[in-house]
Amino acid sequence: MATNLNRLWVLGAGDPEMAAIEKLLQDAGEKFTHATVAGVRVHPGNAYKAEGLRPRCPNCDWEEMSPGECPKCGGWIAYPEIIHVECSTGSQGSVVDHHRPGDPGYGKPAHLYWRASSVGQVFGLLYPHEAGVDLPLQLAMGPLLKIAAADHCLEAAYRGKCPGVDPDELMQWRVESRAAFQKRPAAEVLRDIADAMKALQEAPMIDGGRDVSVQLYDRENDPEGQWPQDGLHGQFVVRDLRGKQVAELPEAAARMGVTFISTVKDKDGREKVVLQAAPPEVVSRFMRGEIIPNLTDYYGDPARGFAGGYVQK
Repeated sequence: MATNLNRLWVLGAGDPEMAAIEKLLQDAGEKFTHATVAGVRVHPGNAYKAEGLRPRCPNCDWEEMSPGECPKCGGWIAYPEIIHVECSTGSQGSVVDHHRPGDPGYGKPAHLYWRASSVGQVFGLLYPHEAGVDLPLQLAMGPLLKIAAADHCLEAAYRGKCPGVDPDELMQWRVESRAAFQKRPAAEVLRDIADAMKALQEAPMIDGGRDVSVQLYDRENDPEGQWPQDGLHGQFVVRDLRGKQVAELPEAAARMGVTFISTVKDKDGREKVVLQAAPPEVVSRFMRGEIIPNLTDYYGDPARGFAGGYVQK
């Protein structure tokens, strides 16, 4: 597909997947910029409150930019993870995201991880003729497949549920890539993962509810014996690590197949409770406030196994 010189991609918060997307756009000769709040690139805590761009659109001469106010592009849909706009035609382009209901990748199961992930969606927009077939699985693009699976459904990828992604290769790649992203030795990352596994094993348990689909987990590869746990027979349990700072906790939980909750503080100071590596029923209960009540702004995706909610001040 020829480079579209009139197209501008607006990218949200930075992370390893977004870095891969930027490289994909660079290789394709596409223009991109970053969404901002108060002139600073958005982070996960404010990514859906973008109010500007940096750098500004090279085709538009914007002095000020608010969502939907570009006089030349005809509008920009506010707050997605990624969007592209057509500056010459006024088209709003396409939203690329998988975090909220209505997003193209929301609710998609593990075996559809490639098309559901943001990097896979961008690839599909850049190369529409190749996106609908199995070509991505045949190309020398193993790292992109791993990035897509890890970002969309890491725990499921470690269970072998993402076609084209070998769990052992994924494990090795995750350590190497995370060490490179964090600019520290791989041995330190491995040590943190081992410490996080121990913290999960020792963490107290809270009730995640009954009637959870245990078939979602491979019990032979579940060293925690998560279904059922001692003292809570017939009920699904969640490891509670609220108030503890544990490095590489999501990575350890995904490898072990252990559901956990923890507290995270956004850059804007808001504290939230996150749930990860969870079956769909547990995610749904969390989002209804049945596991941790009295939070606000609940979010999540049962198909992807994550949820969160903010602590009320």
